[in-house]
Amino acid sequence: MDRRSGRYWRRATGGMVPRKKPTPSGRYLSLEERLRIADLHLAGSGVRSIAVLLGRSASTVSRELQRNGSPARRAARGVSYAPHAAQKRAELRARRPKASKFDTLELAEKVQAKLCLKWSPEQISDHLAVVVPERLELQVSPETIYQALYVQGRGHLRADLHQHLRTGRAIRRPRRPKTTGGSGKIPDMSMHSPQRLLEVATELNQRPARPSAGSRPRTPYSAYCQTPPSPSLRRPLEFAIGY
Repeated sequence: MDRRSGRYWRRATGGMVPRKKPTPSGRYLSLEERLRIADLHLAGSGVRSIAVLLGRSASTVSRELQRNGSPARRAARGVSYAPHAAQKRAELRARRPKASKFDTLELAEKVQAKLCLKWSPEQISDHLAVVVPERLELQVSPETIYQALYVQGRGHLRADLHQHLRTGRAIRRPRRPKTTGGSGKIPDMSMHSPQRLLEVATELNQRPARPSAGSRPRTPYSAYCQTPPSPSLRRPLEFAIGY
């Protein structure tokens, strides 16, 4: 390669080696899928028919058209969905790290004041949604407040505010318990092995039945009729006859 061409390429990329774009995983819509959505939507196809042709959920296509729909100016010209602009918005939303909600100092002060009053994050989120519903920058979810309290670098809340929560824990407890022993599961058992399931059922049926708690084996009534009286019961009778 010519040195002049190398300098031109380097100047075009801002003096840095351009990063290789990651291979799309298929979880998110690609540019080709957005182009096909635009063509089908312009042709008058419905949301469900577009979803069937793309192999996607109908909610995914509906959310894409609502989120990345064109403004009223382009809609007046007959263009209701712009795929290239939608792809650009999706790439900007996917960039990490994202700005924290608590970069807005007004929101951080409101949340800190309510936490000092022993309000839960759920109560704070619902309160802000009722009091200032028109200001989107002051809307926050309970999970965002929890992450700002327990995860470092997720917000500008004070580190000691977790003491005002009802639990007062400094470390967040995971919701799912960690089970390493696999209790409650049959070893070497799979829902896709009917032969193993039949073997386990046969083994359980062959085990002797255990008596229930508090029960004892009962002696039949005929056994009492055939058993002679014990010597300890005859001695008082003989002693009384002798005297």
